[in-house]
Amino acid sequence: MTIGTLPGEPARARVRPRSDARATASRAGPHGVMELGMILRIVRGGVRDEDLDALRTTATRDYEAAARGAPGLERFHAAIRPAPEGGSELVVLTAWETVDHAMRAYHGDLDAVRTLAGLDAYADLRDVAYFELDEARERRPDVEPEFLRVSIGRVARGADADIQRELRQRMGELGSIVTEAWVARRILDAAVEIAFISAWEREDPAQPLDAALWPDVSARYDAFEVAVYRPIASGPGGS
Repeated sequence: MTIGTLPGEPARARVRPRSDARATASRAGPHGVMELGMILRIVRGGVRDEDLDALRTTATRDYEAAARGAPGLERFHAAIRPAPEGGSELVVLTAWETVDHAMRAYHGDLDAVRTLAGLDAYADLRDVAYFELDEARERRPDVEPEFLRVSIGRVARGADADIQRELRQRMGELGSIVTEAWVARRILDAAVEIAFISAWEREDPAQPLDAALWPDVSARYDAFEVAVYRPIASGPGGS
């Protein structure tokens, strides 16, 4: 999966601090639903086979310690999957209370291709994307997930609202096997990319994770991709 680089990628996304009530710090509400105003940041990179053990150690020690102490960080995941060309692909997801918190964590530069601590010593970090979180549900935040599923679809602006609304409704229908789920979007000129992130306690024999969860929704995207990773570090941040 190439996050933010679906076929025919438009210009860079624009994210700016918000001044309305949705930009206030998020808090868990009824049934684990969080308030809006959060930013999802996704960094990807490659890991050589000989660096994988060191990456795991750094992720569970240095990175996790930095993430758990980061002000304004709600949730984090660092996860890997085999890369087709050899080695592994790394993805690092962080969910921030506000744009301002994320900006401070990355010294004012959300476009910087880096993570909070140490991972770049053992990974070739290649790209970064950031989204506005539309809704996040933490059903069982105490459970260590076995799988992290990342799907991104692109549609023209104006066609995104109905899809996001449907994803919000359907994410509530997912069973307890899903420990958390997020819907997020970013505007790319005339297009919108919609991300649906979900963490799974185990595989569901009736639902292959590398396939569309809801084919009728996925069919409405102009472009759609999905990737499944195994987390090496996950948990709550320093909020």
